Amino acid sequence: MCYPDAIIHERDPTLTKSTKGTDVLFKGDRDSGKTTKALWLSKRLMERGERVLWRGRYDGSGWLAFKHWATVWLPSNARAETTWMEEGEGAELSDVDDLESVVRTVRYYDDVYDLLDQLGETPQGTFNVIYPDPSFSGCEEATEGLENVAGKLPFVPEWEADEKDATPLIHWWFGFWFARKEHGPFVWMSLIFDEVGDWLEEGATQETSRLYDKIKSLRKVWAASRKRLMSMYFFAHKEKNVHWMVREEFKWRVHMPDGSPNPRMKVRSSLPQGFDKVKMVGDLMSDMKVGVGLIYTQNEFAMFRWDDIPEEPEDERRWLSVKLLPPEGAFEDDDGQEGASQQLEFDEDLFTHWENATQERLIVNQPGSGYVDVVNADLSEGVESPISGLEFVDVDEDSEVAEVLMKNVETDEKIVVARLPTASSKPGVGGRSEVGA
Repeated sequence: MCYPDAIIHERDPTLTKSTKGTDVLFKGDRDSGKTTKALWLSKRLMERGERVLWRGRYDGSGWLAFKHWATVWLPSNARAETTWMEEGEGAELSDVDDLESVVRTVRYYDDVYDLLDQLGETPQGTFNVIYPDPSFSGCEEATEGLENVAGKLPFVPEWEADEKDATPLIHWWFGFWFARKEHGPFVWMSLIFDEVGDWLEEGATQETSRLYDKIKSLRKVWAASRKRLMSMYFFAHKEKNVHWMVREEFKWRVHMPDGSPNPRMKVRSSLPQGFDKVKMVGDLMSDMKVGVGLIYTQNEFAMFRWDDIPEEPEDERRWLSVKLLPPEGAFEDDDGQEGASQQLEFDEDLFTHWENATQERLIVNQPGSGYVDVVNADLSEGVESPISGLEFVDVDEDSEVAEVLMKNVETDEKIVVARLPTASSKPGVGGRSEVGA
């Protein structure tokens, strides 16, 4: 019962052997069908009357195939800037003046508690795309009941702190999770979360945002969340990019068809974190085509298929960017002057600049993927070059500037493709033609 147990949720099992919520970690590299599988999974969950919660991202809109059924949730404490991002030569950006002309409905929430209350009142079997709140309203209060950390955990909007003290926007999901665990509503909900390595980072540290404590607290309430009818479906390029404390909590794993071998019984080094054994003897997945996956626990495994869920023709070469901007006047200083933008140099053939209230990124142009985190001078999970023959290497930091490096795969020659300012050197956005010199 490995496969249906991961999807069919029951308080008192009759069809399955598992009670209440489930947790599944999907591992698959680029082009292994993760987004289509997430949509297919959402469809099956909605058919069973669950409220599906889809992580809204500024740099992707994999949910567009369900746009006519989607309720998009936006924070009332921020301004949303919505744009169609087109692919291809001569493509132009197109602002969306009315998001409700694209999706089924748009709703707004004041804080995490208000969002949860409204979600509890929505009909069963709904598809909800949730965009986080850069003001973090209610998030800090949601950590008051945590037993394994002292005091409240910090959630500081960018406009209320120095750049290094601001909380990354993606941390909002901790506040949402903690609030639901204590506040409810305790109804069937399933969270679909792509690129989870960007949130629950393996290299988490304390620093100002106390990410390590947040992950530790998430692990502490993980089982309680499942018991309170929450299911988690997380997707990652590589397991090692997800923090080990979280990886140990997953009962189900899914190996997507990305050309890599699945874990094997007699190859202990192949076992995922938290598993002591698997039932697969040989390699089933290395040659498998997209559309077939392997789901397994420590005691069972099963092969499964999923159907394609195509986008509408007009959406095949575009995606919807929803930028969350601070309220008007949020960045004004004591003299009423808005702070100067930060200096940045980058190759426009490789990147598109993007920023919102708490984050600034260089998005890799198509057909590449991923982004450069300007604030933390880091490469995202799964970053890939849009130019054949070049690959990303690292971000090299010194006291004055952080340089994004790529290399020629034939000659191993390294080149600088972007320069990111450090805290001591940020006078404004400037000359980009110098990059690569």
